Amino acid sequence: MNLKLFALLLLCGILTGKAHSQELNLFSYWYIEDNAIGFISLSDVYALSEHPDSSAIPDIKKLSVDQSLSIALDGAYRQRFFRGTGISESDNVYIYNYAENKLKTFKAKELQVIALLDFYASVEEWPFSQYDYMIGFQIDNSQLTDFKENYYDVLVYIGKETPFITGALEPITWDRAEAKDKTLLSTVPTDDSFFTDREITDYTVGDTYTYESGGYTYYIQNLFDGNNELFVRHLIVLNSATKKLVCERLYDQWEGNGLTSLNIRGEENEYADYQWTGKLFNGMDPVIFGFQYFSFGCPYITILNSNDEEVYIYCDNRH
Repeated sequence: MNLKLFALLLLCGILTGKAHSQELNLFSYWYIEDNAIGFISLSDVYALSEHPDSSAIPDIKKLSVDQSLSIALDGAYRQRFFRGTGISESDNVYIYNYAENKLKTFKAKELQVIALLDFYASVEEWPFSQYDYMIGFQIDNSQLTDFKENYYDVLVYIGKETPFITGALEPITWDRAEAKDKTLLSTVPTDDSFFTDREITDYTVGDTYTYESGGYTYYIQNLFDGNNELFVRHLIVLNSATKKLVCERLYDQWEGNGLTSLNIRGEENEYADYQWTGKLFNGMDPVIFGFQYFSFGCPYITILNSNDEEVYIYCDNRH
């Protein structure tokens, strides 16, 4: 399949009482340019049955190769999808573009469920098995025209009520840290295990940048290896009033992921709005995200507290 894809983030889950990170299931959303459709794969949470009478898809041998590239799932196959994913026909699909601050709502019962051949499968492998498909919702992208074709900064939740706090996320513009900031950081008792667990011992601290908002002071440090190449960024978030540590993370890069650009005040950056922070979910602490991109594995959103909470995104990455 020759598909051109644009990924955006999708949040899908069920909230019971207050929202907690473990109650939010995150998924990727794809805009499939060749088909001009949006697609939400829920295959990561759809447990497929080995029994032929419970297959997630119809008998591929009864379809041509072209017909089997994308299959509309109706009747028993649609029912199995809802049972297998735990989503209800009565749920709503809330699509929130936080960069544009636009929120759209769709009814799950009105959305087509489809099986889309995995991007790494080959037509030469026909007839395909159910494991060769991504199964999920098809979205009519024409209904998202006011997103201005910005599908990267989108989060989606599937449930009875929206969990989103709209208009409360902001892109981070970093300032270069001053001497007083570096002095303060030297007094903060950070967690050495972040380094020892990754066997990070030989490094040099490079530039440090800072940002302040919502009662928090953020610091991001560039760390360089023995070859003077950037390989890790160290995030430290303090309570602005107490100077106490709120959250700490290390972001590294390797074969499967890389470090995104920083939007630094006074410097031109074509991809300026990678990092975002602020309130996002009702009943939860503020969040921060956007420091890495992933070729292998899936991204996540960090909750700003001392509990090491992350909201991971199911991205159906079949590398």
